[in-house]
Amino acid sequence: MIDLHEANKIIVFSDKLAKQVPKSYAASAFAVFQNAMYTSEVIKCIALWDRADDNVISIPTVVELIDDTGVLSALVDETRSAYMALKPRSLNPSNDPGIQKAIDEATIRTQNKIAEDQANKAHAGLAGALKESREIIDREQTNSIKNLRDHLAHHLTHTRREQSSIVPKMKYGDEKHLLKVSIQVVQDLYCWVNGASFDIGGDCVDYAKVCAEELWGNCKFSIPTR
Repeated sequence: MIDLHEANKIIVFSDKLAKQVPKSYAASAFAVFQNAMYTSEVIKCIALWDRADDNVISIPTVVELIDDTGVLSALVDETRSAYMALKPRSLNPSNDPGIQKAIDEATIRTQNKIAEDQANKAHAGLAGALKESREIIDREQTNSIKNLRDHLAHHLTHTRREQSSIVPKMKYGDEKHLLKVSIQVVQDLYCWVNGASFDIGGDCVDYAKVCAEELWGNCKFSIPTR
């Protein structure tokens, strides 16, 4: 999704390629190419927010699996246990058994506090990601993108949504905003479910930019004018 978005920044939303195409039949073909790339991004972006189901890989599917008291408790407990299991080393042990015991007890208290703090962070992080996800699902903007996707994917004259209510039209840039908030939600869920961070909004975006520029920044059209 990020790769496609970064490519479209050049193909659709810049004139880096378009200005190379003179007045010709090629201009029509290039417009078809731009439209296909953009509609593909819209369809793939909103697919991240498709309904929850056993065979649907989407954020709502993950939300429904996690948003359960037992599952949330298990994830929080897992975070706490992971930090409790760490075995800090005493770099300068005391020869006095009493002093060493006091040091060990203080170390355990500190470790327990860190574990509890991380467990609280896990609870807050998961709760925040779930709340944000449900808000995104219910947003008018998300509904508008889904409605356009249905038109694009199925060649409809009108959608079921339009039969029951007026659906605002999607605006250019809505897909960009949806991708941005999707990245943040996925990063938060990934962090607290898997116990590891994954820098989608940083490293992945930077790498996608480099790849897109490497190709599209070096593509040259040589088309005669008509």
